Amino acid sequence: MLNNEKGYGLVLTLLVITVLSVVGLAVVAATIQGTFRTTVREVDVNISAEAEAAMDEVVGDLRTALREQSTQYMISITKDANGQIDSLFDTHLKDLAQKIVVDDYKKKDFLEDVTIEDVTTSELNASTLSNHFTRIYNITIVTKAPDDKKVSKLERTYTKRVIISPTPSFLQYALGSAESLILNGSPTITGNVFANELVIHKEANYTPTNGNGQQRVDTPFPQITGSLYSQNKNLFADKEPREAFFYKEKVPALKNDSNFIDFKFDEAMLEEERRIFSSENLQFTESSSVTAVLNKAILQAADKGTMIAEDVLNSIFNSLKLPDITSSLLTKNGSILTVPSLYEVLSLGDDLVFSQSTQVANISDSTLSSIVVKGDLVLSNISNLTITDKLFVDGNVTITNLKGANITLPKIISTGDITIVNQDGTVTLTDSLLTSGSLLIDTNDDISLDHPLFVGNNLTLKPLNSTFELTKNIVVKNNLTITGNTDVSTDEKEIGMFDSIVYTGGEVKITNVSIEGFNYSNEGKKGMLILLAKGPINLNRINEFTTFNDEEEQRVNFKNLKDQQQDVFSLLQGFFYTESSAELYGVGSLFAIDGGIFSQGPLTVNAVRGNVETEKDIDRSSTSQVGKYSRFNVLYDRSVLLTKLESLPLVDTLQVIPEATIQPRN
Repeated sequence: MLNNEKGYGLVLTLLVITVLSVVGLAVVAATIQGTFRTTVREVDVNISAEAEAAMDEVVGDLRTALREQSTQYMISITKDANGQIDSLFDTHLKDLAQKIVVDDYKKKDFLEDVTIEDVTTSELNASTLSNHFTRIYNITIVTKAPDDKKVSKLERTYTKRVIISPTPSFLQYALGSAESLILNGSPTITGNVFANELVIHKEANYTPTNGNGQQRVDTPFPQITGSLYSQNKNLFADKEPREAFFYKEKVPALKNDSNFIDFKFDEAMLEEERRIFSSENLQFTESSSVTAVLNKAILQAADKGTMIAEDVLNSIFNSLKLPDITSSLLTKNGSILTVPSLYEVLSLGDDLVFSQSTQVANISDSTLSSIVVKGDLVLSNISNLTITDKLFVDGNVTITNLKGANITLPKIISTGDITIVNQDGTVTLTDSLLTSGSLLIDTNDDISLDHPLFVGNNLTLKPLNSTFELTKNIVVKNNLTITGNTDVSTDEKEIGMFDSIVYTGGEVKITNVSIEGFNYSNEGKKGMLILLAKGPINLNRINEFTTFNDEEEQRVNFKNLKDQQQDVFSLLQGFFYTESSAELYGVGSLFAIDGGIFSQGPLTVNAVRGNVETEKDIDRSSTSQVGKYSRFNVLYDRSVLLTKLESLPLVDTLQVIPEATIQPRN
């Protein structure tokens, strides 16, 4: 049989050509697609970078416009006599924002849309907006590809939330110093840090309990998870910011803050003093002394009560046979009026006025409206006593509440010192305490005050196995001391719960007391302490020798302590500021501050890592500490910018405080 193979070569050739053509077309298509994807990616990267840069420019331009206002957009940040802001404040602010953000930036070729939205009421109560200047805006920009790139529907949406407020710059930082920030050892700072000089040492200092001078222990380097801000180009005093000088060689971004604005402490403290006196209907002027203002209120109250003289007391008590306990409560002194039983005097009226220094024993259940004393008052309570209206004393006040007794105290005004000692009884404070002298509260039972507190000299709080709650603002003209149980062999059970701004004209010492935000359980929110001090701040023996079951850093979440021995450890919830200096230790103590710390003077932090159960555990190698949690932690809480806005210190310029940019998927 004959085989005819004519034409096979042509077919094979055509087949090869077809296959090569298909492969070639596929390669060309893949190349085109790859080029297109590369173009899209390149355009996406470019417009993303341009959008980020544009967002930074928007914030910068808005900041500049608010700092250098033209006559077209004059925005007043002064309040009237009733504490109300200008009714046109929001209108002027929105007009300026519309011009700077929307009108100017819509002209950019790579932007499809630019909007700015007022979202203040999403975080702040609308009813309070007339009392403060803080506003919250969302700035949104939508990018587009350039026309010459022929890339359709390539849009990205970026949103940045900014807080606009005339608050001082220090509130924006987790940790900072206007002068030198000295980090000895290995603290962990979660948030931005500010310093004009930064000193880093690979050793932490601590003072042994035997008092044998400061000791040093080798540690890892500090950890900063935010950015590092400064006004000084030569920030590092003795080192360059190389990887070797930070924990696990992670260097924070270094940024310049040329817009750092301070506030005037004395003016802010005086303004808060005025607010407190105004809320108590007391006329206070710059030329008035506090003693004179309080004395006037006392004298006015004395004119409205029943005057109790010595002859009246003699006629009441000479015929009575009083229990032996009375004599032990009273000290015989001819110049002091003596009231052996307050209940017996109430037959004369319940608005009592004593014309000279008086000592009173309450041995039977008594209720009255007021006590006014033109001199010192010594009050001893062994029963149940309720004073409903006022306790005004032109002198010193000493109140002792004995075991098992209950005392309910009204507004107290004193031109001298106030001492309240509670010995296993119950003290209820129903109104404000105002004194031109010092105030001491020494209690072993829980105590709370939901009213303002003004102290003309020193304030000392001494809880013992108890909790005190302070939820209104406080002015202390001199030193503030809060001391718990100093017995190192017992667990710390003293807690101070705050929702207050506290101005202190002197030094602050807090020892063996946990500081927490007051828990508003019905409202689902928590308060915080904002402590502003003229003098140094000393936080000592906080959570001393407290440890965790697992000391690995990834297992310890200071924001969520429910499963990590919450019963023996709590965050220090507050923001601490001093016009002076501060030196803090996270060595034996375990610090976790939910808020921030800032010092106008040098701020020194000492910290080791890992569990320290006794002093013997402190001295160990730095390598053994790597991977362990730090014993000094600061976790920045932005809510400080949105808390107590009527009383936060103010500067004369609205500041723009940006948060992170959010890029949703399109």
